[in-house]
Amino acid sequence: MSNIRPSKNDTAVSYTLKGKSIYFVLFCLIISCVTSGCGTLFYGSREVIEFNSNPPDAKIFIDGAEYGITPVRLSLKKGKDRVVTFKKEGYSDKSTYLDSQLKTMPVVLDFFAGIFGIFVDYASGGLYEYERKSVSITLEQTTQK
Repeated sequence: MSNIRPSKNDTAVSYTLKGKSIYFVLFCLIISCVTSGCGTLFYGSREVIEFNSNPPDAKIFIDGAEYGITPVRLSLKKGKDRVVTFKKEGYSDKSTYLDSQLKTMPVVLDFFAGIFGIFVDYASGGLYEYERKSVSITLEQTTQK
């Protein structure tokens, strides 16, 4: 015996599945496809970046907050340009930029899957990637008087 049976609606033929309308299920599937961000689903909202310094054991500050000591791999939220500063006692501080760039594939996929996905990917960082996967710095020793 089938779980699908015609309803008793005279004006339109509608099928129900255990009391749920097939149209409702299809509507939910379409909404989930339209509102999902392809970049977030396929690429994620975070990216792992490796940080190294010569000499090792330098403190890493990202946008002013301390994140660890080199060498280290950090998972950073994508979608934001960052200033990375390396500090070690007896050495001059050195800063560099970690730039975020737009990925074209999620934009194309979001366009075909549903334009709302672009907003989801923008908010989560799924549209972006960091231009570098590792940051290496050589610190210069300060002169002692």
